[in-house]
Amino acid sequence: MDFFDTRCFRINKLFLSFVGLWPFQTAFMKFLTLSFSIFGVTIMCVPQIVYLLKHTDDLDNVFELMPTTSGTVICVMKIISLTRNSGKFKMLLQQTHEDWRNLLSSQETQILTRYSENGRKFTLAYSICIIGFVFCYALLPLAGPVLDIISPLNGTRPRKMPHPAEYFINQEKYYYVLLLNTYVGYVACVSIAVAADTMYVLLVEHICGMYGVLCHRLENLTHDEIQWVDDDYIHGHDEIGRRMRCCIQLHERIRLFIEMMESTFALFLLFDVGLGFILHTSSCVLIVVRMGRSSEILRYVSLVALQSCRLFFNSWAGQEVADHSTGISIAAYNGTWYNAPTEVQKLLILLIARSQKASRITIAKLYVINLEGFSMVMRTSISYCTVMISLRETSESM
Repeated sequence: MDFFDTRCFRINKLFLSFVGLWPFQTAFMKFLTLSFSIFGVTIMCVPQIVYLLKHTDDLDNVFELMPTTSGTVICVMKIISLTRNSGKFKMLLQQTHEDWRNLLSSQETQILTRYSENGRKFTLAYSICIIGFVFCYALLPLAGPVLDIISPLNGTRPRKMPHPAEYFINQEKYYYVLLLNTYVGYVACVSIAVAADTMYVLLVEHICGMYGVLCHRLENLTHDEIQWVDDDYIHGHDEIGRRMRCCIQLHERIRLFIEMMESTFALFLLFDVGLGFILHTSSCVLIVVRMGRSSEILRYVSLVALQSCRLFFNSWAGQEVADHSTGISIAAYNGTWYNAPTEVQKLLILLIARSQKASRITIAKLYVINLEGFSMVMRTSISYCTVMISLRETSESM
């Protein structure tokens, strides 16, 4: 069985394969699935951009289109980022497999399995939440046609698309064709977002698991019944020194893994945070603007909840890396370092000194992905929301 077909990785592989972002796909299958993804984001993006260009003078239309346009462009950038860095992405997955093969004991396997299982649970929960929020937003416009069947009126209720768009044809006449076309786009965009986001968190969980393995090795550096008397002293001395060097090498390997992951997902995260901020802010504005229309408010509340969850989980993942990296010095203190030779103690001091600076996932070394950054983005979003509402009221009064 392929390593990535195991329980902890199977769902992520299926999602990435479905949208053409799995680096180990055959060329034909990659072309087929990636074509579907590109088609999906194109039929979402182009009509919105055309509509936006035709209605730039109408602030309400601009605000109404901002959330879906931002979300669609985020999905486009996820495709570009992971396709452009497919070589690095493949190396990350290969190193993940290699890390599993290099585990030394059943305890280490249990540690890494626990973190991988956390990643699997997150994938399931995140998928359900995102799909639920998007379908809540996208399916509410169908309330009119459904009510026409259940409780018909003398006239037909107004038919609305999930979001404003310019299709260059009669929307009333071809309503259901255009609606189906739009839902295909939603399926593609949701699949791309879920596949990319859950893989990012799964790799973060792997990093945390490897930090857990390193902490376990440091805490048990002098264990395993190593003798310290008579002829066995030299053997114990060499063995502990070898273990210490392995710990330093593992720490460096994790650091390089984080750097490669950061460069692979840099474009992905830049647009995720930047355009996600616009999506969140514009959705908050629309909640205030649509106050009194319960169905409309419900749609935009679902968008606010969706983006808040996405940004929180991305920030939480970055915070997890920082927290686990600082645990190395604690693990070194908790071990029986006083039983180690002087040379090993010096190496241990070096490792502790290097671990004092927490590992961080950043965007171009400017924005640190952690819970503090999440709090800052949320506060700024609310501030801009009040500014936009004031701007809209000013434009209406003129």
